Amino acid sequence: MNIIKNIILGMMIIFICATNAFSQDANEILKQVDANLTPDSFEAYRKIVNEEPDGKKKEFIFYTIKKGKSKIAMLYLAPA
Repeated sequence: MNIIKNIILGMMIIFICATNAFSQDANEILKQVDANLTPDSFEAYRKIVNEEPDGKKKEFIFYTIKKGKSKIAMLYLAPA
């Protein structure tokens, strides 16, 4: 009976240690993904389609440019 308790205790300790190691790796992965999805500088054309409940659609097209962490500009191209 004592051997079974020791085996279960050992398995629990291994599981807890493995969980901590995986969570640290997951946090590092999320930091990398965030860094890749939010670059310091970028340019983009975007199109937004707004659909109202009554079925009407409005489309907006704009150009965005970002430089650094605090400089961003947006130019609406359509509608005029």
